[in-house]
Amino acid sequence: MSNPFFDHPILNSPYECPQQHWELDDSGQPTQQKIATRRRAEFITPIPKPKKRKGAKDQTEMVFDEGKGISTKEQQYDPNPIINEIRGYVETWRELAPGQWQVTPETQRLLQHWRNHKFSNQRPFFCQIEAVETAIWLTEVAPLSKSGKRILDLLDSVNKEANPELMRMALKLATGAGKTTVMAMLIAWQAINAVRRSGSKTFTRGFLVVAPGLTIKDRLRVLQPNDPDSYYASRELVPQDMLEALNHAKIVITNYHAFKLRERIEVSKGGRQLLKGRTGEDLQTTETEGQMIQRVMPDLMGMKNVLVLNDEAHHCYREKVGEKAEDEEDLKGDEKKEAEKNKEAARLWISGLEAVNRKLGVSRVIDLSATPFFLSGSGYVEGTLFPWTMSDFSLMDAIECGIVKLPRVPVAENIPGSAGDARAGENLTDQDLLREVMNTVGKPGSLGGGIPCVVSVSMLTEGWDANTVTHVLGIRAFGTQLLCEQVIGRALRRQSYELNEEGLFNVEYADVFGIPFDFTAKPVISPPMPPRETIQVKAIRPEQDHLEIRFPRLWPAQAHRQAVAGNLPRLQGQHLSRPAHVSATRRHGLQQNQ
Repeated sequence: MSNPFFDHPILNSPYECPQQHWELDDSGQPTQQKIATRRRAEFITPIPKPKKRKGAKDQTEMVFDEGKGISTKEQQYDPNPIINEIRGYVETWRELAPGQWQVTPETQRLLQHWRNHKFSNQRPFFCQIEAVETAIWLTEVAPLSKSGKRILDLLDSVNKEANPELMRMALKLATGAGKTTVMAMLIAWQAINAVRRSGSKTFTRGFLVVAPGLTIKDRLRVLQPNDPDSYYASRELVPQDMLEALNHAKIVITNYHAFKLRERIEVSKGGRQLLKGRTGEDLQTTETEGQMIQRVMPDLMGMKNVLVLNDEAHHCYREKVGEKAEDEEDLKGDEKKEAEKNKEAARLWISGLEAVNRKLGVSRVIDLSATPFFLSGSGYVEGTLFPWTMSDFSLMDAIECGIVKLPRVPVAENIPGSAGDARAGENLTDQDLLREVMNTVGKPGSLGGGIPCVVSVSMLTEGWDANTVTHVLGIRAFGTQLLCEQVIGRALRRQSYELNEEGLFNVEYADVFGIPFDFTAKPVISPPMPPRETIQVKAIRPEQDHLEIRFPRLWPAQAHRQAVAGNLPRLQGQHLSRPAHVSATRRHGLQQNQ
């Protein structure tokens, strides 16, 4: 039986606004029908889930859900029209002539660059540009119209309720859609405007980037303009004549753990009691908020309007005081500990940002996350969307544009060389398949033959950009469906970003084993995609290897600076925008043949 969705799921170019989407039925399964419009964002506040049931039946089946990525069958959703309304305003604004955008000349220049520049390599995805466009529209354009002011009033009201000391805006992008690039574009937009419009209160050149761990913090160093791999130059995100302005930006990248007030002096318990006995007052040995800020972000001291970028922002929220969601009442054991851990981390993160606001002043917090939902322990129903979410590019959108791999539940026929256990595979349970995969990892011709190694998910937590993950093995049950989505996300980053003859990406798959990871009612039989044909160009005879000429892979701006510094040979009339050693070696080989 044909299955067009799983065989050919990619309908749209990653660089254009989506024009089609796959229809899903009431149970979240593809009907195999294409709809000739963009998928609506249908968000979402789930009603409380039913009380937990004991035993194996606790495991619920995962399904695709309209515009929401992954959800459970028990969750019912009501549409939140705000995202679609803003999307409509941004689409109308995008189609205007540049002179009618009502933005600064600097913003106009950046928008035209991102949309129309002939990038030497991968250009920004449509979803990345749309996320930044949403932030620009809300900041520069919305205050100028009645409908825009109404949106801003709504954003202000939900923040006063959930984040009374901060103004937050969330941009939701699927895992693998490139949030770091979006952050670089946001920084460029704000910093360049701030430098060239020093009197404006709309823009800033001070940025605090907060991550949930050291892994992500290290990955985000590409946001620093002076980093060797800085995205602004290496990905050509900023026009050449605007790069200098970025050198005036002050960017601090940290993880939220740094907000914890540290002990300034070591005092024993007995010594502390002795000193208290003399004065009658507790001895204050921890940092003040001001001292913490001086330690964490000295470069931002003296600035009055800092822009905060929260990466993986679902870890940051202010819990509901005195309230407990119904689904938290029966939490026990590890699930209860996880909820307490979530609550403690979120409290530290948002308290740190509130301290920054009190001492320095925060103009706005922009949250970026694939799952901007309240976690267990927040006082909200787990999985409730942050109400300050202003844009969305969901997992289904990313799948239909080919930006991420397609998760699928494989059967034996999916594995090369295993066509002979195909009939027997019809009777295998998920547990049988999982056990067989684990027992045959790396063995040619077996179910696990295509897996070179197995890596614990604890090594693939948030922040790891591993694009070689091809399988997810659900060894144990997961306490939350949100965790399921985050774990699956570790396998979604695609390996190749080359367009095929149709101007689309070729489909890549992430095979998912285990009961918690069932995406469809039935396993999908679809052969793996063959790798693209590659041709290796090398010297004809081994003794010619030493004649090979290699040039580093540089973008035009980098090549020019290196050539001026005398570090690279100049090539007449050539930019070093792609590896030159291939053509040089080919020419040398042809000359030898002649």
